[in-house]
Amino acid sequence: MLRLRLSTSNTNVGLIHGPAKICTPDVTDKSKQMWKLKEPKPVKLIVGILAADRQCLHAAVEIIEDKFDRTDFVSDVWPFDQTDYYKNETGPYILRQFVSVERLTDPGELAKIKHKTNKLEQKLAARLGLPLPRPVNLDP
Repeated sequence: MLRLRLSTSNTNVGLIHGPAKICTPDVTDKSKQMWKLKEPKPVKLIVGILAADRQCLHAAVEIIEDKFDRTDFVSDVWPFDQTDYYKNETGPYILRQFVSVERLTDPGELAKIKHKTNKLEQKLAARLGLPLPRPVNLDP
C-alpha cells in the first residue's frame, strides 16, 4: 500500500491511499520513444465567419468552398453581439457562423491558410461593394 502525503510548505493538502504501482516506459522499443518525431495527422479545417449581413455570409461560404473544398458542416447563424470591437470594420449588426471543410488539412499549413483568408477578405470587400472596410472576417 502506497501512502503519500502531499504538502505545500507546512500545510497538508491531502493523503492518497492505494496500491503502489510503478510505471516504467518500454525503452527497448525505439519507435515508442517520446523524442522520436512523427508526422502530424491531417486535421479538420474550421473557419469562423463574422459578416455584415446574410449576403456577406453567403459570399464567404462560397469563397471558402471555392478556395479550400466543399463544406461538410455549416452552423446556424446568430448575432455576434459580445463586443463592438469589429463595429467600425464590419458594421453594427454582425452575424456569426462556422463552417468546416470536408478535405482534411496539414496542420503545418495553418499560417499559410490564415494569410490566404486575409487575401480572401480583401477580395470579398471589393466584390461586395459595401461602405465597410471589412464586411467579412474569416478566422481559420
